[in-house]
Amino acid sequence: MTLSLKQKLLAAALSLSAFFAAALIILCLPSTSYAAQLGAEQPHIYFTYEKDGQEVDGNDLLSDSEYDVKIWIKGVESISTLQVTATLADSVTCASAPTALMSDSVSGVTSMGYVLNSGNVVFGFVSDNADTTAIDSSGTLIACVSMTFAQAGDAESFITVSTNPNLTFVQTNYNEGYENAYAIDTEFEGYLGTLYPMTYDISPVFTPAGFDISGTVMIATDSTGTASSVGITGITVTVSNNGTTVASAVTDENGSYTLSCVPAGDYTMTISGPTTVDREVTLSVTGEKTVDPVGVIICDYSTDKLVDSTDLTYFLGYYGGNYYIYADLNGDALVDSTDLTYFLAIYGKATSYPDVTL
Repeated sequence: MTLSLKQKLLAAALSLSAFFAAALIILCLPSTSYAAQLGAEQPHIYFTYEKDGQEVDGNDLLSDSEYDVKIWIKGVESISTLQVTATLADSVTCASAPTALMSDSVSGVTSMGYVLNSGNVVFGFVSDNADTTAIDSSGTLIACVSMTFAQAGDAESFITVSTNPNLTFVQTNYNEGYENAYAIDTEFEGYLGTLYPMTYDISPVFTPAGFDISGTVMIATDSTGTASSVGITGITVTVSNNGTTVASAVTDENGSYTLSCVPAGDYTMTISGPTTVDREVTLSVTGEKTVDPVGVIICDYSTDKLVDSTDLTYFLGYYGGNYYIYADLNGDALVDSTDLTYFLAIYGKATSYPDVTL
């Protein structure tokens, strides 16, 4: 492919010395204004942060942690040339190569190279077409690079985007004139062309997709589901909305569980196990939290939602002999007279779990 004059200039700019030696000199074509673009949303460049594949809050990064830092653009439907230049604090280090570039996902866009060294992060792209290439105005990924932050805090404290329009700029159409560009600093002294406003945000307000909810399922001491101090393992906790499962977890040896990434809202939480009289409670999610323990009857061995003579027969089969965790109602690793006392407190009584909101 034969490079245009603009492409050659941008390729030259993507050497480290060119970024900081002098302003990018652009030869001018007959120009028109960006008036058609200015009626729409301005270009907005923003950063997001992912850790272990899950988006996290860039306002509250952890120390000694690695993140996939994604740089995005939205607010424009096309580009002819785009460049982003940032400087990192000494406490931030980068991987040697990005894991994704705009040119990987947008047909008709070529990467003009990148710089990832000496605290500099630079990405540049140019349209393969005569004037412009369409992009998704709701959000197009510019680049993704792995960064390790030695210190905790707001990403904005560690990453600085250059406001120099020769180093960070967006041009949406060659035919509008090479000297015209969107820039963060529209009053930059000595710029040869006309600058139009664009914005950026290194650590936007973060709205998580969901919240982690932790709790404990306890062995019930009576037919109303009063929670004992003994947690029970192997119980499935399911959160649903109108019959659709949103999240689920199984309790550990202490009866503890964590439901991951539950969106804000009110849900039905179902507590069920191999010998439980299943229980439903209401879970109200507004943020990450640990909810109160919930008791559940675990001695319905015939799974008919009753604790009756059939279950007594099962229980006696475990009594003093073949240990069964769901017959160990006081959690002492024995099935003995104490457990029989607990069993008889529930035996023959109708289950009447009260309504509970967690």
